Amino acid sequence: MFSLVQKQALALVLASGLVSASGSSKQASMYEDSIIDSTDLQRNATVKLWAENHLSSPGSARCNENAPSNTITLAPEVCLSGDYYLDHNFQITEQPLCPNGEFPVMVFYHSRGCTGDVKYHSTFDNPPPTTCLWESSPKYWSMVFRCGVWATLQVGADHHVAAVPPKPNSSAQSDVAVSGTVLTYLAPACNGQRVGGRKPITLPVDKCLSTHGYSLRMTKPAVCANGTRALWARFEGSKCNYGEITNTDGLLDIDDKDVGLCKDTGNFATATKKIGSMSFWCDGFGDVKRPDPNAPPEKEEPRPQKGSVSESACGNTAPFFKHPETDTCVNLRTNKLKIYSSGVCQNGTTALWARYSEKNCVGSPASLSSVAEDEMKRCLDVSDTSSFSFWCTGEGLGTAPPATPKTPNKAKSGGMPAFLIVVLSLMGVVLLAFVAFLAFAFRDRLNAMFRRDGAIAL
Repeated sequence: MFSLVQKQALALVLASGLVSASGSSKQASMYEDSIIDSTDLQRNATVKLWAENHLSSPGSARCNENAPSNTITLAPEVCLSGDYYLDHNFQITEQPLCPNGEFPVMVFYHSRGCTGDVKYHSTFDNPPPTTCLWESSPKYWSMVFRCGVWATLQVGADHHVAAVPPKPNSSAQSDVAVSGTVLTYLAPACNGQRVGGRKPITLPVDKCLSTHGYSLRMTKPAVCANGTRALWARFEGSKCNYGEITNTDGLLDIDDKDVGLCKDTGNFATATKKIGSMSFWCDGFGDVKRPDPNAPPEKEEPRPQKGSVSESACGNTAPFFKHPETDTCVNLRTNKLKIYSSGVCQNGTTALWARYSEKNCVGSPASLSSVAEDEMKRCLDVSDTSSFSFWCTGEGLGTAPPATPKTPNKAKSGGMPAFLIVVLSLMGVVLLAFVAFLAFAFRDRLNAMFRRDGAIAL
């Protein structure tokens, strides 16, 4: 409100011609016209909102009149709060008036609810701008036109309204949520080894992340499907408390200043318990079923396991392993076998070792026994065994394979390898060639040994 001294000062300014710029003269004339002694002249402000930006970046629509916009009628003393970035997508197209006809003071905050530090306020000499606003702002902001005394010292408002801009036309800004990224550290103060590797952890919205360490950085905040920035949900346990937030400070806004800032997870602000997990919170986890603490423990279902054997482990070469399924036939190629594990059946019992005298496990097993622990520590003689199986039910075993043309039986390898025979043959040829070379090189001496006084000794 303006005092009599202010009114006189304005008249002197206008009379002296100090307000010469057209824009300033127009705004000053608006103030001059409003200085009347009426108590029933309240007028609401008209505010236009253009499409939002999900991330803070310069240069957007710049209040394009041809672009979609929403119009808000804002009465004095009503707080308008936004949850998106302002970047030349906000304009006051009609100034408000207080009930006594005077211009109110516009107050702008970098937080919602018209609380916190005042970042901008209009004055008598600097009325609210009518140009395209703002150069930049944080994601969370609010504004109010105050008519009371000491407008900048007032906190909050009795009435609130949300700033809802039109949805953007850009395909990059759709109704699909955008994941955030997090870096977690073992030590406090974001020092030392990271948890989860060098790259940031990509965390979709409404998904749980166990933090493990004692500090973290949110390198990119997540964006909900409706375009608003996700909240930071913090939980004591490692499983996000099944989606239930129990601490008063468990759900926080993620301000611009929080992005990239080291966050201590050693304890909550109002509790001494460690933050064990977090989430980028939009709609919550839905209907999550909690385990019944009084329910008996569920019986763990056994899982079948393959066996583990090696025929080459008993030689001087590197071992090659086979991992046969239970009730599966394995044909032997050597006389030695080392068993590391006989496998586990579907019911959780250890499979038996079935030995067959014929290939392909034809007929009944010649022996069926468990593999003792001491037998797994040494190579076993299987010279009388042609095939074997790790037996659970025997289903599918003992059936003869389709008839095939008979070929001469070959003895199971255990004699001299073929490559060794070839090597010995080559060595024999080389030796014969060496003897022939010696006979040719020393033929004169050999002739002299068998010669006597010009005649050959017979």
